[in-house]
Amino acid sequence: MAISGKTGVVNYSGGTLCATEWSVDFNADRLDASTFCTDGWKAFVAGLEGVTGSITSLSYASVDPTTLVGVTLTNDDVSFAGSAFVNLAVTTPVAGVVNYMYDVQFSGVVEVT
Repeated sequence: MAISGKTGVVNYSGGTLCATEWSVDFNADRLDASTFCTDGWKAFVAGLEGVTGSITSLSYASVDPTTLVGVTLTNDDVSFAGSAFVNLAVTTPVAGVVNYMYDVQFSGVVEVT
C-alpha cells in the first residue's frame, strides 16, 4: 500500500522539527572471511549493524554534534526511535529558501514500531 509522506513527523530531545523530508538507512558491516580454502571466491560474514538517517527542514534547530539526543522519525506507517548524534549543514541559495540538513548517526538499538 502506498502512503503519503505529508504526515511525517520528526521529534528530538529539543522538541519537534518541521521537516520537508527524512530518510533512514539500516546497514550491516560485511566482514571479509575469505581464506585459501574458498577456492578463489570471496566469503563474508555479518558484522556490526547500524542506522543512519537524514532530515531536511526549513527550520533551524540547535544541535551539539558531540551530544547524544533522542530522535524519533515517524510517518503514517512506521516509527524509528533511538539515541543519535546529529550534525548540521546549511544551504543558502540566492533564489530559494534556506535548507537545514541534519545528518543522524544512531547509537545503539533503534526501535521500529
